[in-house]
Amino acid sequence: MKYLTIKKIAFGLFLAVYATNSVFAAQTATASKAIQGNAPVLRWEAGKTDHTVNVVIGSDAAGTSINEARNLKVGDYIVIKYDLYDVDGDLDNGTVAPTLKVFVKKPGETAWSAQRVTAETADGRISFKITDDFAGVTKIGFQLLETTQYGDPAVNQWLAVTDIWESTAPKQVAYDKNDETNHGALTDLGDDLHGPGHQDFGSITKGPVESSNVKIGIFKYDTRSNALADPLVDYSRSSTAIPKYGDVFKAIVWLEDNRGTTDKYDLNIDTDLSSNYKYEWKLTGTYQTVAAADVALTSAQGVSTSQGAPTDSNDLIRLGVEQPSSSSKHNNMYPSDYKAGAQGYKLKVSTK
Repeated sequence: MKYLTIKKIAFGLFLAVYATNSVFAAQTATASKAIQGNAPVLRWEAGKTDHTVNVVIGSDAAGTSINEARNLKVGDYIVIKYDLYDVDGDLDNGTVAPTLKVFVKKPGETAWSAQRVTAETADGRISFKITDDFAGVTKIGFQLLETTQYGDPAVNQWLAVTDIWESTAPKQVAYDKNDETNHGALTDLGDDLHGPGHQDFGSITKGPVESSNVKIGIFKYDTRSNALADPLVDYSRSSTAIPKYGDVFKAIVWLEDNRGTTDKYDLNIDTDLSSNYKYEWKLTGTYQTVAAADVALTSAQGVSTSQGAPTDSNDLIRLGVEQPSSSSKHNNMYPSDYKAGAQGYKLKVSTK
């Protein structure tokens, strides 16, 4: 019995020694770095070019096509569509949408203005409605971060679009986790022109954003004081104001403030958008059986650009000549088949 007991003890010790020297007992871990995957990218559609998005102009947040040839207007939607591709399988899960920042520019402006929008989101889609805050805007840009909810790395690049109408791809701007205020904002890109990579605008054309609250009027202008002679008298709406040879008129475009009077220029509260547009003046109507020609009046017929307005805005016009003389009469400025020059016709202005 003693012999057998010794044998059992010896066998037990053998097993213990074998176990402690077995390869199954060895273990270790990577020293300090965790497993790293791949950065996510945005594409305007699955399988298409990396670092691009698709911008759609639609009648609703889903991007339903607008079959109408006109400018972008208040009430339309800008819809950003994308496919987030991550080779590791990391997902968006609503992470991309909050990174959207929208910027706008009006004619003559050199700096971008941040534009607050209310975004509506769905899988691979971010939409925002054009409001009156966009009225008169000619450039719309935005930036969006390529990012996922989880993963390492979970971010890639900022995609910066400086004009949705451009056909080029977005500018790729490096993400800086220590810069929580700028994020490679469009203001850093100067005059670089970068589009979204793909667009679906239907028949919508580029131009100042239109609004039913944007009005245009014709006002008498005092060239000595470089100001409106009377901001309360709009010759396009007044039933008593009479335009006369020698008068100078200025086109004014404004965004109505709902605190003011409807269809009337309230100088102190309405927003003057005049510098956002170019203008075209015409004579209209019929006098002595002769219809006014449907052609724009020219600088030789008194059209001029006021100080401070964009080049060739044509916001001013003088009826007739400044100082008639024996060789220069008011009527002579207008087509010879008119019976009495511009007399008998109405003055019309439109934006272009």
